[in-house]
Amino acid sequence: MPASQNFSPSPSDTKKLIEIRPKGILLHSHTSPLDHKRKRHAQTQKHQRDRMKAALEVLANTLEAQGVGATGTRAEVVELAVEYILELQRELEGLRDRDSDRSESP
Repeated sequence: MPASQNFSPSPSDTKKLIEIRPKGILLHSHTSPLDHKRKRHAQTQKHQRDRMKAALEVLANTLEAQGVGATGTRAEVVELAVEYILELQRELEGLRDRDSDRSESP
């Protein structure tokens, strides 16, 4: 068989095949469905990590803009955000109580 002719692997062959051509070496990757599934899963996980990283950066920047120090680990950023949200909820509840007290007064 000439070196430039394509080689068809047997169905059981899942290894990388090398075809030698006049211009150099060309790798043919024959992947199994399991390899494809692993790659797709790894890509999905990377996408999720990237989204989480971007969201945490936005959260940290938002907290810093509000005067809440948000430097540190990701867990610390989330903990500070939770504390800040709870503080805002308490403040809102206090304002609602004060507003309802004013409306009840003559």
